Amino acid sequence: MTVLRAQDGVDVAQRQLDRARQNLQLIQTRVGTGAVAGTHGQQVEIDLGRTEVQMIQAERDLSRSRLQLAEQMGLDLAEDVQLLSEFEILQAG
Repeated sequence: MTVLRAQDGVDVAQRQLDRARQNLQLIQTRVGTGAVAGTHGQQVEIDLGRTEVQMIQAERDLSRSRLQLAEQMGLDLAEDVQLLSEFEILQAG
């Protein structure tokens, strides 16, 4: 479950990073046309930097969770292994 939560955390961080980059492009255009003050653009750049840090932290958390799971299972999990939260229930018999 920890790995799955960490995967979700990376997905959320990626969406936030994409949104922050879009905001920066929008604000740079608005600053360029004089619609908003340059200080507003600087704040958006700071927000983007914070979001980039959050993305790095989410990726680090995912790597750490995968390593802990591999250690607990006694296996070497390849980077391309996808963990699922769904499973089939089979009837015995």
